Amino acid sequence: MIFHADLRKPAKPRFHVKGSLKMYTNICKHCYKVFKSRRKTYTCSECRSKDEEDFDRIEAYLKEYPNSNALQISEALGITAYQVLTYLNEGRLNISRGHFERIKDDDI
Repeated sequence: MIFHADLRKPAKPRFHVKGSLKMYTNICKHCYKVFKSRRKTYTCSECRSKDEEDFDRIEAYLKEYPNSNALQISEALGITAYQVLTYLNEGRLNISRGHFERIKDDDI
């Protein structure tokens, strides 16, 4: 059980119960608008299409260049590395351990 530091009373949950439905208070990661929904989400309905478009571009880039890191993805697609890392923290992207091949001096 979580207690408030000063009052030693149980802290309020992060969701609001409206009837029998749980309502979460969320903050959009793009426009910082506060909104409520039945599930925990990181984007509001207005920003969801932009978020899905960015994620689809990242996913397509990673299919073509599977060993890319966040900086390479951000430079190629024109988005911030923080956005790529946010998708990773949300669990939408996975880390895979690949191998890198050394470029021969003759090929440069």
